[in-house]
Amino acid sequence: MTNKHSWEALAQKIKQVPDYRHKSAAMLAEALGECSERQMLRWIRTLTDKGLIEPRSLITYDGLLTVRRIQRYLAQHQGTVYLGLLAKEVYGAGNNYSWLRWLIQKAVAEGFELDASRISSETIPTKLRAERREVEGKPRFISWEEVDPEHLQRFVALHQFIGGRHAA
Repeated sequence: MTNKHSWEALAQKIKQVPDYRHKSAAMLAEALGECSERQMLRWIRTLTDKGLIEPRSLITYDGLLTVRRIQRYLAQHQGTVYLGLLAKEVYGAGNNYSWLRWLIQKAVAEGFELDASRISSETIPTKLRAERREVEGKPRFISWEEVDPEHLQRFVALHQFIGGRHAA
C-alpha cells in the first residue's frame, strides 16, 4: 500500500472494528480477513506513525473485558468496594491484586467511566477479617492416655507409612 487513499481507507476499516485499540494484530487481521498477523502489525505501525489511527492501548482485549466486569460490579454494588472481594467477583479467585490495581489505574487514565475512589486498596475489610478469626475458646489438647487405643494405632501406622519406621 503506497497510495495515500489506500492508507486512509485501511484506517477507516480498522476503526470500524469495535475496540480496535485493545485488540491484537491477529484479532484485527481475523476481523478484517484481508491479511496475516505479521502484515497487520506492519500496517498498524505505519498507520499509527502517519497519525491515521490512535496508538494501541496498554489495556489488552482481555483487560478491556475485565474493566467492563468491574464497571458492572460497581454499578450493582453501592458504597466502598474492597479489592479482594472485587477480584473474587471478577476472576473467581481472590488473587493478582497488583495487576487489578494497575488495570484500574490505566482504565481511569484512558478515560473509562470507572469510579476508582470507591475501590478500597484493602483486600478484605478488617471487620470481615475479625469475624472470620473469631474462635470460641482455645484449641483443646489431650494427653496420650486420653487417646482411644485404636485411633492411636492408626495414627502411628499413618506416620510410619509416611516417614518410615522411625517416624512415630
